[in-house]
Amino acid sequence: MAVWRRRPSNIRDLEQFAKEEWSKIPAEHCKKLIDGYRKRFGKVLDQKKSLRLYTVQIPHKRERRPPPCYITKWDGQSFLPLLTEPCGNEVISCLAVRSSSAPCFDNSMLLGYYSDCGTFLGLGSVTGSVAIYISFSLQKLYYVQEAHGIVVTDVAFFPDTMQGQVLRGDNEVAMLSVAVDSRCKLHVVPSRRTFPVWLLFLLCALLVVGAIILLQYTFPDFF
Repeated sequence: MAVWRRRPSNIRDLEQFAKEEWSKIPAEHCKKLIDGYRKRFGKVLDQKKSLRLYTVQIPHKRERRPPPCYITKWDGQSFLPLLTEPCGNEVISCLAVRSSSAPCFDNSMLLGYYSDCGTFLGLGSVTGSVAIYISFSLQKLYYVQEAHGIVVTDVAFFPDTMQGQVLRGDNEVAMLSVAVDSRCKLHVVPSRRTFPVWLLFLLCALLVVGAIILLQYTFPDFF
């Protein structure tokens, strides 16, 4: 806007005015912008040098029946979109990532935080709704409509530090949300039960053996 007010008459003026206005921006403000971008990236476990960038798309016009907003996952090097999914009709506001040192397993206005390893994406809405997505597939895992009933201003996952793990307990993920009313709420997703691969193969083998025994009993002349 500052450049536009100076009414550049050609490309050279536009470039010159842009440089002059950019030089007026405080360094601390630029640092905050850079820090904010770190919160929009997630790591890829099996590709140490790869990153995933997450963005949100909000329709320009809000109609009586508003169109959905979207979350997009991008390749952090080529900046090509990898996956886009709708995330409801509430308008998305911002995104961020929590610090995480643990390994990752890829298995309405909204405000979002991503797990550092790309496992979870937290969302908060201008109407107070809160959601958690699996950022690998952008699948909704948790949702509470109007958890606050007013604009959610920030959400943050518990970090994977010793203290954070103690606070999280046996839950798979825990997230805090805060709204304009200055109230803070806790959201947790219970740990999903998993089975070891060897147990799955064992069950398959038992099913095959059981099916053979049943066939031998039912059709004794066939074997």
